Amino acid sequence: MANTDESPDDRSDNQTSGLVPNRRYAITAAILTFIILASALRSFVMQAPRRQWLLEPPWQSHKLTPLVGFSFFFWGFTLWILFCFYRAARNRYERFLVGGSAVGFLLGIVEGFLPSAARIELEPASIVGFLVSFAAAMTLLFELPSETRVPRPK
Repeated sequence: MANTDESPDDRSDNQTSGLVPNRRYAITAAILTFIILASALRSFVMQAPRRQWLLEPPWQSHKLTPLVGFSFFFWGFTLWILFCFYRAARNRYERFLVGGSAVGFLLGIVEGFLPSAARIELEPASIVGFLVSFAAAMTLLFELPSETRVPRPK
């Protein structure tokens, strides 16, 4: 049996829950998505080289297995966290916020393993994912009320 602190009668339309419950969280989401979008745009404009792995040793070595394993663990863990956030999203704008970031992140990983000609073709799709995420964050910012009602203990 689920333990809830409030009954359905105590809920109102101005009380929200989810990933972005009020304007303060929406401002934080907008700032973070803007930073990620700006970084992706800068990388695209400057044609910054990409590394295949998250960590690479400074010397050529055939013992990359622990570092490659760490890279796969990090990427998998990050995608798992994004999946959990996607499932916790309460409306379509929150899903676009998380989904756009997940698509941009996943395409960014794939870009590191592609030849430069294919990377140039795929990078705008990654930027579009981050742009969708930023647009969703801005929509949440302008749509949410500035304060939400805090449930009173009984």
